[in-house]
Amino acid sequence: MAEAPSGTGPAKATPLLLALFAIAVLAEATRAPQANLDLAPLYGAAVLLDQGRLAEAYEADPFDPRYAGPALTEAARTHGYPVKRVLRYLHPPVLAAAMLPMAQLDFPEAALLFRVLSLLALSASAFLLGRIAGGGAAHSAVAILALLLSDPIRTTLDLGQTNAFALLLLAGAAVTPLGLVQGILLGLAPHLKTCLIAVPIVLLASRRILAALLAALVFFGVNGLAYVSWPQETKAYFSSMQDLSGLQFIWPDQQSLAAQVARIETGFVEADLAAWRDEAVSSQLTGPVGIAWAALVTGIACIVAFRKRPDAPSAMALGVPLGLLASPVLHTHYGVFLAVPAAWVAGRGWMDLCAWLVLGGILLACLPLHRGEVPFLLHYMGGGFLHWAFVVRMLIATAMVTCGVALGLRGDSR
Repeated sequence: MAEAPSGTGPAKATPLLLALFAIAVLAEATRAPQANLDLAPLYGAAVLLDQGRLAEAYEADPFDPRYAGPALTEAARTHGYPVKRVLRYLHPPVLAAAMLPMAQLDFPEAALLFRVLSLLALSASAFLLGRIAGGGAAHSAVAILALLLSDPIRTTLDLGQTNAFALLLLAGAAVTPLGLVQGILLGLAPHLKTCLIAVPIVLLASRRILAALLAALVFFGVNGLAYVSWPQETKAYFSSMQDLSGLQFIWPDQQSLAAQVARIETGFVEADLAAWRDEAVSSQLTGPVGIAWAALVTGIACIVAFRKRPDAPSAMALGVPLGLLASPVLHTHYGVFLAVPAAWVAGRGWMDLCAWLVLGGILLACLPLHRGEVPFLLHYMGGGFLHWAFVVRMLIATAMVTCGVALGLRGDSR
């Protein structure tokens, strides 16, 4: 048998690819931090927790419910946050506790550290998901280089979102064969993004009882411990969530079904998109339409999972986009989580309708159509209903991915 020519083959390319990957991550880590709009309330809440005043973090601006009250705003701005107003803190007390070490730093240093940690979490996620995709370190490096160019990743980093850490929990749960570890990781993930609670539901439908029940135990256990530790703060959190259930925050980045209903109710038009309309309107997120939609898509996915009894990575590939699709909150940066079904469909090893739906949805989610591009394209492409093409693309993308994975599970023989 003839030997392969020296200096060729995938193994020889791996060091170069990993070097390129390291350079890209380092360059992204040291890039000047942006406004970090979503990190500011997390940081401010940690500062207030350090001062024993966390309950004040849930106070809202009395004139604009999108923004935080004076206590949270002052906590962020007095430590170097450069923007005049701070968004509301919408997370449970336990997340403020996790951010407590950041409160020991001024905001610019905390933002840079958070960015570096996010990139490390993203890198670890890429290598873990690379195992599901069937590739080695080189393939994972190429994948994350592509991700660094996609809109969900760049928005996650520039806003200071927690998506990278939630993705790491998902990736760890997807690759471990231990139901115990899966349950712990999936019980922690919804504290970062509530929509990820759909993953244990699909695991339960797949009859992976240990992982699903343990995830529920961890989720409620952490919240129970938080209530014991911070009873007033936890009550303030739930009170805040109750108030928010009657509102919908409308701006083009929010693309859930609930947001579409609110846009129709308020007469959303092209000019609102070009001006990047951003306001809170009355809309019952927990009303009949939202509940019916979530029950419909979750029920269909659970029927597929129950009948096919997929393995854990396959169940997670279905549960992740399902949670995004059913959620009343769906921002474009949530596309980060579609890395899980992307790895799953790559690991199947063939192109069929399932794969095309999944990959098409992911490409749609990754299009850089945000504040900079929208007015420019609207100006040159004219009017009509073009605004809907921008504000529903993430909803369509998650629907495509969910349908693609469900179709793939139905077609896979076990």
